[in-house]
Formats: sequence, C-alpha cells, structure tokens
Amino acid sequence: MSNDLMKKICQDKKRMRIKNNDIAKALKVSGGAVTQYFSEGEQIRIGLFHFTKLIELVYENDVETQRELLFGFIKSTDRPINLRLGLEYAYMNGETEILQYIIEKELNGKRPNDEWAAVYYLLLMRIKGKLRGAELLKATEDLMTQRKLKQNEMRILVHIIKMYAYFDMDEHGSMLKLTKELPEVISTISNPYIKEAYYVRMIEGYAHGYLRDNDLENARKTALELTSGAYSTKFPLFVSTGYHVLGQSYLFENYDEIENNIKAGLSILEKYSSPTMIARKKEINKTYDFAQVYWSKNVEEERELNDGEQLHLMVKEGKKEEAHNLLEYLEKKNGRLSAFQIYYKGLLENDALLYRKSLELFRKQGNKFYLKLPLIQLQKLSKDKDEKLELIW
Repeated sequence: MSNDLMKKICQDKKRMRIKNNDIAKALKVSGGAVTQYFSEGEQIRIGLFHFTKLIELVYENDVETQRELLFGFIKSTDRPINLRLGLEYAYMNGETEILQYIIEKELNGKRPNDEWAAVYYLLLMRIKGKLRGAELLKATEDLMTQRKLKQNEMRILVHIIKMYAYFDMDEHGSMLKLTKELPEVISTISNPYIKEAYYVRMIEGYAHGYLRDNDLENARKTALELTSGAYSTKFPLFVSTGYHVLGQSYLFENYDEIENNIKAGLSILEKYSSPTMIARKKEINKTYDFAQVYWSKNVEEERELNDGEQLHLMVKEGKKEEAHNLLEYLEKKNGRLSAFQIYYKGLLENDALLYRKSLELFRKQGNKFYLKLPLIQLQKLSKDKDEKLELIW
C-alpha cells in the first residue's frame, strides 16, 4: 500500500503551519503516534477515524479534497476493520461511491467482510432507488434465508433496514414498532462507532415515527437530540434530518419555526455535494415548498417545484383547469392518487368525500400528523365540529 497520501498531507500541513502537536491534540494521540503516521514506508499506519479527523483538520474548508483523500485511503488500506467501519462511515456521510467500492471489493466469500458487504448492498440498492419498500423488505428476508448471519451488528442492521422498508411503504405504525425494539439490541454492540451510528439511525426512526404518530412532544425531543452538537460533525446527514422533522412538527402552529429549522437543516448540508446529500436537500426543500404554499407565503422563484407542490400551488391560486389536468396526469402516471393529492383535489372541489378518502388513506398509513390536513378541512365544512371529530377519530 502506497504512503503517498500521507506524504501529501504532511506537505500540506507544513505549508499551513500545522504542527504535529496540534494534530496530536486534535486526534487525542501521542506526539510519537503522529510522527509514525508521517514516517517513511509503504504502509499506512493510521486508522480510518484518525485519518478522517486528520484531513478535517488540515483541509477544514475543502470538502472535495477530504472526499478524494478518504477515497484514496480506502483504496490503499486492506485492514478489515478499516473497510468494515468504512462501510458505515460512507453510508452515514452520503458517500455512495465509496460505499459501492468497498461493497464490490468485499462481496466475495473469501473476504473477511463478505457478510457486512452483503447487508450494506441492500442499503446501496435503496440509495440508488432499486430496492425500496416491499421489495426491500423481501430482500432482507431472502438474505436471512440464504445465509445465517453470524455478526451481531449485521443482524441489527437488517432490523434497521426493515424499518426503512416500512418507512418507504408509508407504514409508519410498523416502522415505529420496529424502532422500539432497537435500544436493547444496539446496547450489545461493542464497537463504539458502530454503536453510536446505529443509535443515531434509531433516533432518526423515532423522530419520523413519532411525528407521523402525531406525538409532537416526543418527535421534537428526539429531533432535538439529533441536532445536538455531539453529532454535527460526525453525522451531518442525520443532523439535517433532526432539523427537518423539527420544522415539520410546527406545520400547523408556527411558520417561523418551520422556516428557521428548515433553513438550519439546509445550512448543515450546504458544503456537501455527494448525490445523497443533494437528494436530502431536495427532500427538505420539498417540505419547505409545502409549508410556504400551505401558509400562503411566496415560494422561492429560483427553485423548481415538484409535481405535488406545483399542484398544491395551482389549487391555492385557483388555477382549476391546470390543477385538474395535472391531477389527471399524476393519476395516469402512478395508477392512483396519493393521500396528499386526494387532499389537494378535495381543496380544489371543496369536497367532503375527497377529504374523507384522503383522511382514510393517511390513517391506513399510520400518518396521524398529515391526517390533520383533510381533518381541518372537514372541520371547516362541519356545522357541528365536535360531533364530526368524534366520528372521524
């Protein structure tokens, strides 16, 4: 394995007047250890997480150089522990290219991380949109049938992947049930990084699950835990989720809270350019667009709306013909209308039956939070609100 990476970093840290003592303090290692990292030779003597901290220190504001060097490190190391932890690190930081490289390298019965690669392959396929929802759930079951997983961490990760599958299917009740089974098993993980990373995944599941269950107190509590400073550099993707959920939780209460939290989530992702980070930005912006239309704010003109929010805006602006045309297109394209789209159609026609259809679909999904959209409109149509509420709930 070439040590050219460490030579480059050594030259750059000297140019930036970063001393070995500064590195030792940042990495919490001895000065002798830092000297060894930069010593001549073909072997890279530094571990994955000390390497990531080192490049973050030397290339603080240059995320692209950090990514290039990290990929170089992964290609240069053959230590099983580095590659094993690299799988989770790449996933948690949206580094799909690195994740795929390690999986392809290790997905071989003769490799020490073959089992890990097989499980992370399911996550890679989900990221790429090739396995989601029911297909992803079946893939986890097939994997468990085909091979008896020996690693405790991989059995737990399969559990987490099932949680993601239910999220994809909008089966939020089932997702929350699975999430509540995780604390006990995660506590059995020995590696500190994997344990913390899986814990963060679990907290994300709780945040989404509690929000959809309309348990706003716990949704905000878990979302705030994700946004804590402890995770800001380690898990930026998940910190952004915390702000996203926190913003959504104020949809029916306070536009300023929505906007402030959404913008905080987007700012966390600002310096990242991986496909996963870009996809997360789009997801958060989708919520922002929805909130702006819902609260009758001016939607930012420079951002193109997706079909759903374009429809929402047309309805709000009274563009009935255009809205009907888009509804027909979406129904033909997808084979049916979503709970949100039926709600929009109800707004367009001021139709209680459509609101009830939307409400029932949200209820089947276990989405008690967004169920409030058609419920509020039914309240407005009702002369006896209390009686109607009792019937609906």
